[in-house]
Order: sequence, then structure tokens, then C-alpha cells
Amino acid sequence: WMSVEDAARNLQKAYRAKQAADFGAPTFADIVRALRMIREVEQKYEEHPDRLSSMVNYALLLATQRFDLIGAKKLYKDAMEISPENPVLLRAYGIFMLATLEAPRERIFRKALDYFKNAELRDPGRERFEIAEESMYHWNCVAQRENPLALLNYALLQQYLVKDIPRAERFFHRAISALKDTQDAPDPARPAVIENFELFELERLPGGEFHTPTPSNTVVRNSELVEERPEWGEWGRYSHENVLKPKSAFYFWLNPITKRASWAEPNWEVAYRQRIERSEFVGEKQGWEQYWDPRFECNFFYNVMDGRLTCVDPVAGGAEGEEGAGKTLAAIEAEQNAPPPEPEPEPDGPMRALTAEEEKLGMTGPMLLKNDPHQAVENAPVYKG
Repeated sequence: WMSVEDAARNLQKAYRAKQAADFGAPTFADIVRALRMIREVEQKYEEHPDRLSSMVNYALLLATQRFDLIGAKKLYKDAMEISPENPVLLRAYGIFMLATLEAPRERIFRKALDYFKNAELRDPGRERFEIAEESMYHWNCVAQRENPLALLNYALLQQYLVKDIPRAERFFHRAISALKDTQDAPDPARPAVIENFELFELERLPGGEFHTPTPSNTVVRNSELVEERPEWGEWGRYSHENVLKPKSAFYFWLNPITKRASWAEPNWEVAYRQRIERSEFVGEKQGWEQYWDPRFECNFFYNVMDGRLTCVDPVAGGAEGEEGAGKTLAAIEAEQNAPPPEPEPEPDGPMRALTAEEEKLGMTGPMLLKNDPHQAVENAPVYKG
């Protein structure tokens, strides 16, 4: 047995563990290595300020640990004049340009992508950049978990270099949450964090540099349902409009129950099978199986031969509200096999049609002549049709 207090503590512990998983748990050796590298970077720059490695490493230190953006920019530019093809420099300077919103934004974005591609050609797998990743970007993110610029740098690293888009999204959200606006002024880091996040979301849309099979959480939250059908079950088509592309609409599929979303149409074979498994089998006729779906409280019909699914009875026809709708296949079969109805009795004598005045009075016809007060016929012969 677990008390409410114990359950709450366990839940909080699990949540904290999940939150900390992205940051990682650096070992004592990792901490020592990061601190030693920072100390050595400062020392070597003092000794050899004109050496390329000293300039690049010290610029990384200023950009990721001390956030001295002016000093870091000067060192990056000086280093680019010495070795514009250095893969460590290309990656570090590319992230720096994006993080500091260098203008013009579109041109800088393309320029940074070129830097990253050139760096990958010269250093596949980022082997030469590994120390910078762990001892600069990752370490500062762990040491300053509430610093929006540290979180932003790590989000950009995940987006552009590691290409772990879901993880980049999580760190962008952490950076946004870490912004501390006041009544007098917004957080100085707000423009950099927000604009980079908006660009991240834009490039995840179809046709973007970081397009993924599934829409982002932001896209899902900022969308509206445009179409749903009984045959689709939980799935529906949704529309999203991005403020940076006001004349474009992006459509995707969403299952709000399972929270699954996809730009591509769902795998209906799998979706139908899941719906059948949760439903109650009613009957079968002419290759169609009928099921009762308790989630939507309706019948649906599945063709075992070609895999089609419909909510309109394929044997009786008709949609909801029409004649034949809601009948089971067994009921339809019973109606078809029922004996023919008894014939109507023959009229007892000759008949005539009703006049217009009689129809207005609500009379129904035809009328037997012997019942007509104006045309009564004695001993009229029986009308045989």
C-alpha cells in the first residue's frame, strides 16, 4: 500500500528524473575535465593570443561561458581571416551568428548552413568538435540550467549539428521558460531566443531545412480541425498557419486521443485493425463484417476481401437517418428471407375516384359505388379488378 504523500513524492521524483535526463548527469571526471579546459583555454590565450587554436577556444569560452558577445565576435572574425576552412571554427562561428541574430537574417541563416556543410566535409561525425560540445556547450547548460542563453546555445547545437530535432525543441522551450521579464523591461535574451525558436518552427514545416514526419507540438496546439469523417474514427485533418508564411496553410492528420500527428495520411490498415480490436463483432454478410464501436457508439462495416471500412450499411445502403440505417445484417437477412405479405382483399363492388371537393374534406379513395349516396347501385356486381 502506498500513501498519497508517498505517491506524490514518487511522482515528483520521476518528473525530476525525466527533466534531468536531457541535461545528463556529468561524472566527477567530466566536471574536472571541463574546468581544466576552461582554465587551460584562458592560460593559452594569454600566452599565444595570435595562435588560431587559442583564438577559437577563447572565443568559444567568451560566447558560451561568459556571454561576452562583442569580444567573441571579434575573435571569430580574426580567426576566419586566418583559417576560414577550420571545421571547429566554422561550427562555432555558425552557431554564434545564429544565436546573436546577425543581419540580414535570411542570408546569415544560409551562410551558417554552408559553414556546417563545409565543416562536415572536413570533420565527418564532429570528432574534432566533441571537446567543444561537452566542455563548453553541454557543461554550461548543466552548470547554468536557468540561463536562457546557455539553453539557447545548446538548442542550436542540437538543431544544426546533432540534428536531434525533438531534443532541440525541448531545450528551446526550456530557454523560453527561463526568460525573466520585469515590469520595466523584457529579458535581454528574449529576442534571440524567440526569433531562433520561430525560425526553428518555420524550418520544420514541409519544405523546410528540418522538416520532420510529425508536426511539432507548437503546430498541433495552434491548429484547427478542417475535416472529419465517421470512417476515419479518431483521426481528423487539421490546418496550421504560420505567421512567417501568412499566405500558406499546412495540413496534417491528428489523433487527439493517442496524441499522434503526421503530415502524411495515416496507415489505414493499422488504424482499421486497432478499431476492430476494440469493437464488438455483430455479424457478417456478403463479405462485410459488422462491428459496434463503443467509443463512438455506432456501427461500422469492414470488407474482409479488400480492407475497406464504411459506416454506411453496404448491404441495405443509406446513411444515418435514412431508411435501413442502424439495422444489423442479421435483421436485413431476416427481412429478405421473410414470407411474402398477404394480398390485399378485393374490393366489394365497382369503385370510382374521389372528386377534388371530397379530397379537400380529407376523404380517401377510391370509393365503392354502393357507398356513394349520389350514385348508389342496387345489387351492383362484385368488382373483380
